[in-house]
Amino acid sequence: MAQDKSRLRKTYSFFRQQPVYASGGDPTNASYVVLTLDNDLTNERRLTAGTGITITDGGAGGNVTITATATGSGDVVGPAMATDDAIVRFDLTTGKLLQNSSVTISDMNDITTPGDVAVNGGDITTTATTFNLINSTATTVNIAGGATTAVTLGGNGGTITIANPTVTLSNSSTLNVNGANPTIAGSSNGTLTLFNTSLTTVNAFGAATTIQIGANTGTTAIKNSLTVDGNTTLGNTNGDSITFTGQVTSNILPNADVSWNLGSSEKRWANIYTGDLHLRNDRGDWTIVEEKDYLCVVNNITGKKYKMLLELID
Repeated sequence: MAQDKSRLRKTYSFFRQQPVYASGGDPTNASYVVLTLDNDLTNERRLTAGTGITITDGGAGGNVTITATATGSGDVVGPAMATDDAIVRFDLTTGKLLQNSSVTISDMNDITTPGDVAVNGGDITTTATTFNLINSTATTVNIAGGATTAVTLGGNGGTITIANPTVTLSNSSTLNVNGANPTIAGSSNGTLTLFNTSLTTVNAFGAATTIQIGANTGTTAIKNSLTVDGNTTLGNTNGDSITFTGQVTSNILPNADVSWNLGSSEKRWANIYTGDLHLRNDRGDWTIVEEKDYLCVVNNITGKKYKMLLELID
């Protein structure tokens, strides 16, 4: 059976069964693929290299190598293995090379990342009624970075609850409680300690013009020494009571001469305990001095002294 030797030199055939050649023509029952540059073949199936495919002839006795090259604008290449549920990310800036990451999204849509989360110019929002930003296993939480100038918690309404027993402000920090009627409140049945016991100086109020401590009922106790600068008013009605348990260690002076009374005609002091008694008005100026056996009355205007005559009562 004759064969076209020139055609066989131009083609490479891969047979799965012995072909049958027609006289002067190509095989009629061959099951193979032909690699050829000829365009006049009829029954053969030609293997044609498409876009991004390279076919290399290794020569007689060698291999025919088919190589795929990523040439398309959207073709990407990834790693051989990846982490389950991991979010893929681009490597470099070509847009064609993917790499594995440690950021995962679970089947329950939980996002886990071992690094930082940067939200630049956007918001973290939720439609749920309860939103847990930090899980319960975290022991230290840094809400804002070192360069943060302002942090706002909550909106104009609602309540912000800090369940931890201790809230610490760092050195030179300022806690501003703003609003028309801001309130710092403790438990209705507990004790609110506004400052700890180790502080030596507490500036409780700055430029506040009015400070109210306590409600209309109850008792406000100040355990240590109290110094009040400026004008001081004790009580707002004559029904308020002022009790002096301690002792006076300074002079008690009225702010104007002959303007204020000690007691009244209806409410008199029971007894006056004094050393020398000084009496002065717009007409006279006298001092009563207690001697051992008599009272001496001194006229402070003339300097004269008088002995008060006393009659013994049996």
